[in-house]
Amino acid sequence: MKIGFPIGFPIGSPAADIPPGEFPREVRPTVDFPRPETSVEVQEFSPVRQLLRAPVRCSAFCVKFATIGLTRPRRERHARAMHPGQSASETSEIGALLDRYLLTLDDEELDDEWARSLFADEACVEFPMSRHEGIDGLAEYHRLALAAFESTQHLNSPAVVDLSGDDRATLRANLIATHVHLPGAAEPIFATGTLATGEARRTPDGWRLTLLSFRLLWKTGTPPGPARDDAVRQGADANRGEG
Repeated sequence: MKIGFPIGFPIGSPAADIPPGEFPREVRPTVDFPRPETSVEVQEFSPVRQLLRAPVRCSAFCVKFATIGLTRPRRERHARAMHPGQSASETSEIGALLDRYLLTLDDEELDDEWARSLFADEACVEFPMSRHEGIDGLAEYHRLALAAFESTQHLNSPAVVDLSGDDRATLRANLIATHVHLPGAAEPIFATGTLATGEARRTPDGWRLTLLSFRLLWKTGTPPGPARDDAVRQGADANRGEG
């Protein structure tokens, strides 16, 4: 929109007839108005443009919104999810049992000391294809199961732990396990996605797992079969002996 007269003086008023720059003392404005012959372009008001011209106010608003509108409710939700009396250190210790169990399957020697550092005497471990009860023979059970593969990798989510009283707890986590078959297998990889659930109890030596169960959600590839495993394992042993 174009304006061809001084802003603030109606057309026909005495002030509008005064030559430019010669305002009487009693009506001299406190700001400089454009000359009458000067065209002034008035732009439409834009809230977005006003915000961009005031970055300090916008930044302060954004920080306040992020702090009050987002961060605080999220912290409150996490606080409500933890049961009264549930200690963060205890839930961390219980969740670490599952973390250590899965990591050591891939990278450590499994012996009786390993089993007792993770499981209680009455522990039960259940897989989709087999299970074992009791601490005796638990390490050997795992060694034989892993011997069917060249290598494995177990990737788990953080465990969700719920305490029950002072000495019992349950846990849940997701798990993706990748198994590399021994040389000579028809397929190189057998992978699974499982839901791991477990129970734990407090012992004189600390928290220990009493139950660990894996429910199959999906799989790709073919699991090893007993007869094929024996033949493949014998061939692998022969190759290592020749080397």
